[in-house]
Amino acid sequence: MAKKQKTIVIQTRPAGPDGIQLVLPELEEVFKAHDAYYTKHLIDQGPILFDKTVVLVNWFDQYAEDVFQGKIYSLQHLVGMLFDERELKSDAEIADSFRYQMYAEREYLHEFVDILKVGHLDCFKNAFWDTFVYVEHIVWGVEFYIWKSPVAKTIPRYGSSGVLRVSDIHSSLRSLFYIESLQNINDIYFRDLKPNVVFQIRQLLEKMGKNLIGYSRIVDKQGNLVKKHTQVAWKFIDQKNRTKNTAWKIYFPIDQSVILKVNNWANQFVHDSLIYSNFMQMLAIRVVNELLKAPARPITTYDGNNHTWNSEFGDIKIENYEVMKADFEHFLEEQDRQNTPIVQWLPLGKVGAYILSLGTVVPPKEACIIKRWINKYFTAIRQYLKN
Repeated sequence: MAKKQKTIVIQTRPAGPDGIQLVLPELEEVFKAHDAYYTKHLIDQGPILFDKTVVLVNWFDQYAEDVFQGKIYSLQHLVGMLFDERELKSDAEIADSFRYQMYAEREYLHEFVDILKVGHLDCFKNAFWDTFVYVEHIVWGVEFYIWKSPVAKTIPRYGSSGVLRVSDIHSSLRSLFYIESLQNINDIYFRDLKPNVVFQIRQLLEKMGKNLIGYSRIVDKQGNLVKKHTQVAWKFIDQKNRTKNTAWKIYFPIDQSVILKVNNWANQFVHDSLIYSNFMQMLAIRVVNELLKAPARPITTYDGNNHTWNSEFGDIKIENYEVMKADFEHFLEEQDRQNTPIVQWLPLGKVGAYILSLGTVVPPKEACIIKRWINKYFTAIRQYLKN
């Protein structure tokens, strides 16, 4: 991107024998007020901390606008880019990543200030640190990869562990279980506790996926739960709910690929325990909110009833539900031939979507006859062409 639109110049200062530090006065002012309020316990610094935070957010707005030039990114686009698991190989791809990170961080900072207005300031000590770390990191990335500034040897002033350790998880689970025994909410170490939001998103999407397909459990012949199929609902949707599929269709209020990216991201947290930024968690929550948002207008289902709201799902619709069920059972059999899985279906009224139509499932015997006729027809055509 051309530098002619750049209005804010980031200064640097020496740091050690070979390194430098970025000079971000607005961020440093917030850090000073943070230290005065939370470490030195100077209560009168509370309003100053808030005012300095507003100044920082306004500065970040202006700095970001040098890059965006009025461009607006949708939630779907941000999630599609930031939750992508592919490796970033070129400087151009890394530059794009920092551009989207900055856009999401800007939105998060606005949300953070709004919460700060009505919140109890003592609760925000750890949330501020997330701001210090990511604002500095994003500014460095934008300077180096977008503006091509000579900041390769920058030594971060603010940093934190990016992974939950065993001791961190132990601390958070004790804090959560014994939360009633704490005298003040600021006694909770939120940084270890808040990442569990990602686990809750995982649970929510897993539950929504099962409800959407319309089953409670998948068991073997003996009635035992087959645990390896916890993600099979979204796997089925990913592979089968395509535009070209005319037999049945699931309609989501946001792009299907966005939901799948958030679902995969949340699943990964269970295994790697990475501490994701607040702006990443914010985006994931917004996706969930979209899935639960009430339809803009009443929806008429297969039984002729009109529906305006459901607490378990938003504007999610299914055409030819019975056909989808049959397809799901066939998909499951192909995925797991050893266990011969059995789907325990929910009543139609418990399905996690608005069923527009039921559709007609071709009986197995008739399906075989049709299949044989089709095969016979195409065999005759091939033979004719060969002759």
